[in-house]
Amino acid sequence: MDFSVGILEFPHIAEGYKNIDYIMKHFSISTLKLQRICPGRLLFIFSADTSDVVTIMKEYKDNKRKILYSSVTGISEKCIEALSSRNKVDDFSDLGIVEVKNCVNTIKVADMILKTSSSEILKIDMGLGLFGKGLVFFVGSISNIRVAIDTINDNFSKEEIVSTEIISNPVDDFKKLFCY
Repeated sequence: MDFSVGILEFPHIAEGYKNIDYIMKHFSISTLKLQRICPGRLLFIFSADTSDVVTIMKEYKDNKRKILYSSVTGISEKCIEALSSRNKVDDFSDLGIVEVKNCVNTIKVADMILKTSSSEILKIDMGLGLFGKGLVFFVGSISNIRVAIDTINDNFSKEEIVSTEIISNPVDDFKKLFCY
């Protein structure tokens, strides 16, 4: 089953909370991230079925209040799980890292990794705001990581992807940054 993700960035924190309350009262959503961001803005990322996300985005399309919005449809359930928390991984032998220019493409990259390779998302770090950079950390065999990175490079422009890296056999002290 595919899900969709909605992303709203409110220019005023109090107004953001009021809008989020309205959304929660009228739609069946799951909150993935709610964070105050500078200067005085509120970022809200949520998942729901596609029809609800489309309806919510339509409400903000013609807004005059400078509320930034975007959505990503067709997201796998595993990607939704990765967005809502870190995956618990006790150990790994190889690590892939993709640095992405914005929040929307970070979600798309994570979903593409899960759909096109046998890799597992370790962690998704999204920057502050809709246009903040993001990082996707994922684990798997070197060949699976290369497949994922090649697929990303084939499907995203150089303007969308900042950097991709593969770290083979990281030392234990480095792994401790990601494993718990």
